[in-house]
This record gives sequence, C-alpha cells and structure tokens, in this order.
Amino acid sequence: MAKITLILTVVLQCLEVTSLDMIRYPDDASVYIGGFFSVYLTGPNGCSSTVDPYSIQEFEAVRWIIDKLNNNAFLKGGHKIGIHAFKTCGIPEIAVSKALELSQAYSNTSQIPLVFAMLSPTDSSETKAVSRVFSSLPEQDRLLMLGYGATSSKLGDQSIYKNFFRIIPPGDIQVQVMLQLMLELKWNYVAIIYEDVDYGGDTARLLRTMANEKGVCIPVYHSFTRVHYTENFTSFIYAVLDFKISGIVYIGSGSFIKKLFEKFTTIIDDLDIEFIVSGSNKLLPTYFHRLEKESFPMAKGALVTSIPKIHIQEFDDYWKGIKASMFARSWLNITKQSDFDNLEQSVYVSYAIKAVLLLANLFKKLQMEICTNDTFCSQLLELPKQRYIDEMEVMDMNLTDTFPFTLQMFQNSSSKKMTFTPSREIDYNSEPSDTIYEVYNYQQCNGVEDCRFMKVGSFKDQKLQLNRSAIRSYPLDGNANPYDVASIAQCPQDPVCSVCVPSDLPDRVLFLKGDWYVVAVVPIYQRKDGYHFKCSKEIRVSLGNDIAESIKFAIENINIELSSLTGKNSTVGLIVINGCESELVIKDKMFRLHKGTYKLRPGILSSEINHRILGYVGGLSSSMSTAIAEVLTKLGYVQVSYASTSPFLSDKTLYPYFLRIPTADDQQAQVIIDIVTSLESTIIQVLYTNGSYGEGGLSALQKLGTTKGVCIIPNEITVTEDYTVFNGLLAKLRQTPQAKLVVTFVRSHLIQPVITSVIQKMQTNEFIFIGSETWGGRESMFLERNRAKLHGSLTISLDLPPVPQFTSYLSEQNINDPSNPWHRYFWEKRGNCIFPGSFQRSGKLDNNDKTMECNLTTLAQPPHDPWIPFAVAATKALVSGVKQVMLSKICNSSMTTCAERNPHLIAKNMKTKVKLDLYGNGTATRIFDDTGNGVVEYQILHITMDSSSGMTQYKQIGSWSKTQGMKFNKGYLHFPLKKYKSLCLTDHECSKCIRPNEADDKVTGSTSWMVYTLIGFGCLLLLCFLVIVILCYRIRHMIQREGEYMDVINIHTSVKNKVSNVSNKSDIYLTAKSSLGIEPYKKEEDRPPNPCLLLPKEQIITVESNKHGTQLSQL
Repeated sequence: MAKITLILTVVLQCLEVTSLDMIRYPDDASVYIGGFFSVYLTGPNGCSSTVDPYSIQEFEAVRWIIDKLNNNAFLKGGHKIGIHAFKTCGIPEIAVSKALELSQAYSNTSQIPLVFAMLSPTDSSETKAVSRVFSSLPEQDRLLMLGYGATSSKLGDQSIYKNFFRIIPPGDIQVQVMLQLMLELKWNYVAIIYEDVDYGGDTARLLRTMANEKGVCIPVYHSFTRVHYTENFTSFIYAVLDFKISGIVYIGSGSFIKKLFEKFTTIIDDLDIEFIVSGSNKLLPTYFHRLEKESFPMAKGALVTSIPKIHIQEFDDYWKGIKASMFARSWLNITKQSDFDNLEQSVYVSYAIKAVLLLANLFKKLQMEICTNDTFCSQLLELPKQRYIDEMEVMDMNLTDTFPFTLQMFQNSSSKKMTFTPSREIDYNSEPSDTIYEVYNYQQCNGVEDCRFMKVGSFKDQKLQLNRSAIRSYPLDGNANPYDVASIAQCPQDPVCSVCVPSDLPDRVLFLKGDWYVVAVVPIYQRKDGYHFKCSKEIRVSLGNDIAESIKFAIENINIELSSLTGKNSTVGLIVINGCESELVIKDKMFRLHKGTYKLRPGILSSEINHRILGYVGGLSSSMSTAIAEVLTKLGYVQVSYASTSPFLSDKTLYPYFLRIPTADDQQAQVIIDIVTSLESTIIQVLYTNGSYGEGGLSALQKLGTTKGVCIIPNEITVTEDYTVFNGLLAKLRQTPQAKLVVTFVRSHLIQPVITSVIQKMQTNEFIFIGSETWGGRESMFLERNRAKLHGSLTISLDLPPVPQFTSYLSEQNINDPSNPWHRYFWEKRGNCIFPGSFQRSGKLDNNDKTMECNLTTLAQPPHDPWIPFAVAATKALVSGVKQVMLSKICNSSMTTCAERNPHLIAKNMKTKVKLDLYGNGTATRIFDDTGNGVVEYQILHITMDSSSGMTQYKQIGSWSKTQGMKFNKGYLHFPLKKYKSLCLTDHECSKCIRPNEADDKVTGSTSWMVYTLIGFGCLLLLCFLVIVILCYRIRHMIQREGEYMDVINIHTSVKNKVSNVSNKSDIYLTAKSSLGIEPYKKEEDRPPNPCLLLPKEQIITVESNKHGTQLSQL
C-alpha cells in the first residue's frame, strides 16, 4: 500500500488540470467493469488543458449501453452492471496507478459490489503497462482486460500479457493493408513518420521490414514525440524534400497529423504529395481541418486505413441531446459547446459497445452456472479472476441473438458472431465474408470544405480489394482527378535512389519452400577485388542469375513431374546461394547454412531446413566446385556440378560424392592434342586462369603432349581476375611467335575480355586460337569490331540442346518475384534499362536521353547461355538419384531425414542408374560414367565467315567422344592447312621448348640424388647420437656401482673408436660444447672432464652437423 500511495502522490503532482479523476456509474450497481479514458490530451509535463472529446464520447457510449442492459434487466434478481471509469490523459503511469486503485477498491471478495474485468485504454502504451501489472499478480487477483482500441501487435504475446483479449484487429493486420495498398498504387519510394509510442513504433517497424521485403524503399524513416514534435516534423519535412519523396505514410494519433499538416504549410505549401494515414485518426475529419470546416489542401485525397466503421445511429440520436442529461458525475461538464458541434461518431464507439456486451454476457454465463438459487452466491463472489479469463477463451456468442435490443444497431455490420483465436484475437474467420479492415479516401470536397471519408477498399481473406476508380487525388490545382493520373510515389530520375538498393543483396538467397531442399551454388555477383571474404555489389550479366533461374525452372518442373520423393505428397524446395566465385565466401556460407544460422527469409533461419537437404548443385568453376566438394565430403552430401571440368575433381579418394554433367578436361585436353596433331603442329602456347580449371587443363595438356610429341611452351601466361593486366598478354605470346596455335583454358566470365584484349592489337593470322569449352559457341565473342581476326580459330564445345519452354518461362516471371531477390537487378544490368519503380536509373538512357524501359519478353529471348541445359540436367539428376534411393528404402516421414539416405549409396546409384533425355530425342541414356564424370560429346567448332551474309559464325567441322574418337573435317578450314602449322623452326625457338618428359627426367634425377644423400646423412647422425647416449648411460651405471671415476682420455678414445667404426671415411670428431661458454679443446691435455659426468638428469644432448663435422650440444 505504501508503494501505491507513493505512485498516486507522484502522479497527482504531475497533473496540471483539476477535474474528475473517476466516475462510477451507476452507484447502486452490484458488479462493475473497470475502464480507462484519456479525457484530456497529454501535455509536456502531464495532463494538458485540452479536452479529448472523442474519449469522452467513447465513455458516454459505454454509459449508454450499460443503461440499456439495466433497463432490459439483463442480470437476474434486479442486479445492475456498472462502469468504474478513470481519467488517464493517455499517460501509462497514471493508467497503472488508477488500475491499482481499482483493484484496491474491490479487494473484499466476500461482498458486493465486485469488479470482474476491465476495458483497456485505447492507447497501446497504457494498455501494455496496465496488463503487465495484472499479469504479474496471482491468478486469484488477475483481472481480465478486454481491448477495443489498443492495436499493438506485441499485446498478442501471452507470456507477457496474460490477461489481455481484444475485439479489433491487431496492428499487423493494418500493416498488411498499408503494404498491399502501396503495392496496388505502385508506391515503392516513400517516407514514414511515426509517433514514438508503442502503437506507432511497433507498427512502423513491422511496416518497414515487410516493405523492404517487397521492394518498397523507405529512405526517410523518422519518429516524433509529443514533446518535441515541432523539431521532429521540421527535420522530417526537409528530409522529404532532399530525397524528392512524393508519398508519406503517417502512423500516430489523430491530433498530431493535424500538427504535421500545419508544419508542412509553414515550410512549403505547393508540394504535390500523397498521404496514407493510420486508423488512429478514428476517421474524424476534424484532424484534417485547418479551420472550422476548411481542410488542409495537402490532406485532400489522403488514404486512411481503418478498422471497419459501424455507425450506431441510435447512439447518434442520444449524443445530440446528451447535454440535457442530468448525470451527477460527468466529464461532459468540462467540455465546451464547440467541442460537440459537428463532432462525428468515433470509429471506436461501436467497439466499446461490443466490448461491454461481451463482458456482460460473460458474467451472466458464470453467474447462471455457479449460482443456482442465489443470484449472487458466495462462490461467485470468491471466484478466482482467472476463471473469467479461461471462460473468455472459449466464448462463442452471437451478438444480436444474445441481445435482441441490438438488432437495429448492428443489422448492417459484420462479425455478429464473436469468438476468439488461440492467440486471443477476435476470430474473423468465423464468418469468412467479414471485412477485417477498410480503406477510406478523403474526398468529395467543395474547394477545401465539406470533405469526407469515402470507403474505397476492403480487406478480407488476407487480400485487399481496392476500387481504384473510386479514389480521387487532388494535385496542386485543387481539382479532383482519378487516382490513375496522380503522381505515383516512385523513385525520381536521380542518383539519390541508389540508397534504395539493399546493401545485403549478395548475401541473400533465392528461396522456394518445400518439404525437401536442393541447395545450388551460383555466382550471382562478382568477387570483390582484393577481398577473398567478400562479394562485390556488381551483379554478373551472364552465368549468374540466368543459371539460378534455370535451376528454379527445373525444380518447378520436378514438382509437377515427380509426385513424391518418399511415397507421400512431398515437394522439393530450392535454396540458391551466391558464391561470387570465392572459395572462402562459399565455405563460410555453407557452414552457416548447416549450423542453422543462415537467414533465408525474415524470420526463417536455415535451422528449420538443414536436416532436409537432398544435395547440392554446383558450382560453376572448378575452383568453386573443389571448395564445395571439400566441405561436402565431410558433411556427407552428394554434389552435381553443371560446368566444372577440371580433371583434379575426378579423384574419388578426395571427392567421393562429386559428380558432373560435363565431360572432364582430361578428355578435352585429348581433343585439343588430337586437333593440334591433325594440323601437323608440334608446339603450342597456353593461356590459362589460375585455379583448378586453368591449371588442371594445363596439366592435362602437358601430360598428353609428352606422348603425342606436342611441346607446350613453358613460359607462364597466367590470367588473373585483374582486368588491367590483360593488355600484357599479347606481348607474352609474341615472345614465341612460331607457336601460332594458342590454346585457352580461361574461365567463362573472363574469356571474352581476355580475347578482346589480345586481338585488339594482334595482326590478322598472327595467332590462331583453340578455345576450350568456356569459349565454345558463345556469340558474345563476336561483339568486338576486330572479330575478323578470330576467323580460322577453333573452339571446343560441350553443347546440349536448348531447354524447351525455358524462354517462355523467363518471359512470364514476375520481375518483383519475392523468391528471387536478384531478378530485377540482373535484367536491368543486362539490358541497360529499367523496369517501373527502378532504383537504378542513373546511366539508363537511350540515344535521345530518355530512360530505356525494360521489356522482359524481349530480354528473355534466346540465345541463352550454353551452360543452362547442363544446370537443368544437374538438378534433375540429383533429385532423380536421391528419389531412387529413398523410394528403395522405408522413410517414416517426408519431413524427417531418412537414415538410409547415405551419400555413398546415392553417388553409386547415380553413376549407373540415373538416365535422362539430354538430347531431346525421346531416349533416356546414362549421363555419368563409372567415375561420376559426364559423357557429353564434344563438338569441334570453326570460326569463319558466312559467305552469303558476311557474318562471323561458328560452324561445326568435327566431333569427339570417348567411344568413337575424333572426327575432324579439315576441308572446311578457313585457311590453308599450312597456315595452321605451329612448329619449332630455329634453335632459339626450340631452346624454349622443354619437353615435359625431359623436364620430368631432370627433376626426377635431381630429386633422387638429394633424397638419397639426405637419407644417408640422417642415418649417420642418428647412429652417432645412439652411441653417445649408450656410452653415457653405461658410464653412469658403472660409477653408481663401483663409485670410481673413469679416465677421461680412455673415454674419449673409446668414443672416438666407436665413431670411426661407423664410417672410416668420415672426417667426424666429437666436441663437448657447453652452454656455459666452454670452448672446444684443441689438444689432448686441454680436454675437460668427462661431459657425461657433468650432465644433469634433465639435460638433453643433441647432435649438430655442419660442414666441419658433428658436434654434441646440450639443451
């Protein structure tokens, strides 16, 4: 009680206005409902002197419905129900003190009157504070609280707010409505201003999070307080002007939206801007009025989200004559007549009435159950308050059936059936046709007067139904226009919008939900130069998102074609991780994925799915596949690569679960060597990238060249990621001009800039290229104006037929697809254009300086990257292989891991049993050989000029397969055969060509001599050490036994003789080298005493060898 008294004292000192603190009505009621009403607005230091007429109106609505209940003798025995209301001024501390006062006033549970429940304040901050107090009390004293205006989503947390129910939708519903409204109106560049209270903060934070997920940018996000709102509004308005924003979302109380309009008017009055206003303005035009009936020009056309408005006409009639009511205690007495003039009915009035009816029915139900004979039995008076909470959870009431006198009030309203969900929210699904939320437009203005709210949208079944044709906007000229011609809140054509591109895009994932998951690794972004742990923000225009979309295409088709994985109706989901061609980045992301800490979507961590991963698809480059395989070998997952060809990956002792669709590079090296020998050439140069792919290809060429008599020039022509060094590649090639044939083993994303750089200053026919499959048949290689210098070159191609329906699939994709965070940015970069609402407008101009609009149908047209059919095949092969194994075993549930999903078994099965129709001829064939490598046939392409069109083209002139060997038609070569000859013609050129077998012999011989020498020398040192240790041990043993000293000279002679027996050819002598600085002796008589006698037990002797001999040292 002392604490309660202290709280009351402090609160009373803060009050600036003396008025009625509480009203109990009627005085003779037997049971009361507690209630909290602001009555006055909040001031800087407590209650202000400004009356809140709508709060008083809501209280009077409660008093009105209580009179109706009592007049209709709702309770048995002539007992009445009443309201015990307190003034709070919207201040949580006052609300808490009044709640404690209420509890103390009815502490005697053995007599009437009693209090059994409370109506919560309409302010969420107050409601939270009061609910926390009562939730902390024992169940005996925990009063039920029913909300009719507090909407904060956090109030749904029953672990904190244990006594709270509400009959209006929570704030997260309003957030959904606001977001869908913005998307319907194509708003994607907006500012948010919110009141820094629980309702405003909770709603704004949730809206910001959900808006970002949907691609809506919020560059200006400000709060305001009730004390410093002037400064807060000023900084917000200038930020809106700086960022050129034309759409604002306001979340806060109605009285402050009016002050925001006023501040805008003082700073700038000719701003064309649109507003979305939260429902806390209660759909009251007063808050939009600058003068008595004159609206702010900026407020016209505003859109307001609101709980469904139910107009109670009967209360309206009562309200008009309320001043004549003769109440002994009333807050009406503190109001002015002007407060009532044109005061519209608050949207919360009908909900306050519903709340009282619901609580009255709850009490009557328990009264009738517990008190059979007496209308107020002792059992009812002593009933624990928790019982009311428990009964409310199972409440099922039809409003008009229970209260027939309300039929006229609610005849046109929804939700007459009142039940609660397990989270204690009103259950709107009990009547699916019910409208949960509504959207209103402030319109039908006569100039700036007589505007009113018109309903333009309904939210039901989780979807907003918006009547766009009914919406009106009011531009600067003041005339009403259809909304379709209004300015849309989108990014202006200005670099300022770059702030809207999410900074974490490289770390996001493409995510499709499923029962099981395929994880794919694709380089969506480039690796950041100089940072092995980071991806750059530069999105790739090929071999990136297009590959990711092809894998997604395959998964969607799999879910159509494969009815289940485990005999049940299960689906395959997808996670695509951006590897950005960095081995360290992908390892880090894989560890996070399997540890369960990777954020897949807001609120979804990988811990929810990491036990349901089928396997991996990827990577692109061999270096990436090697890094992935190293991790998966330890984790135990099968991996199928769609493009990695390094022969190093064929080592099954290192990578037992690695498989691939393309043929390995040791086979490709065989194709290249066969081409070289067919061209009667004996010397080649190699351009290669560092890493598994380039180095593996070079190694395979060197080994095969040895047996075929082909020399690989040993000068290193390594290509790195640094584009600035490409210009030096031609100079390196010219160091050996006779080696005309230049083989390329360069990674896919580098081949085009590398070749472009080389041929820029290269003479025609100076060098002829033989490109690996990363060059293949890429049309992008012909974009350079010097492409004629490529005529005569040859390329190796691993081609599969284009994937049917992939073009139409791409063109039909939603550019704002929430499952793929990179989709829009990829196509805008690739097409150098923008989609509506783009945040990357800078530089996207055509020749007429007009912004180029993207057309996805045009952008999606072929040719597509040659690796796309491989990615589709890899995905289908993985799922098919796992499915075969899982269906051959017994899996208890599609949602759990099968113990039989063994990677050894899956990999073994896939090599021999997985068959696909790779070539589109209707025949399914094996796609892996016995080692897990692909069996796709190589095509030999020739770059030449089409005689009819004059265009540079690829023409197939041969093929190669492991079973049939090479077919090579030299008659179609662009140049005569002699121009392809690459021979070592001079001694100078030949001196550069060290044949691999000769180099191997030299290295082998040198290595053998060094190994044998080191082994012999090591054995000698070991033997000397053992002899000395044995002698020292024997001498100590003899001394301990006989107690005599041995002659030092004899000992030395003995040691010397022993050593000489080891090698009589060695020039070895022994020296005792003390750590105390004693110099080695030079004469016999200078010898010190026997070192073995001086060594402590813990001392260690080592033998040091140098060019002078061997020495003993102590450690």
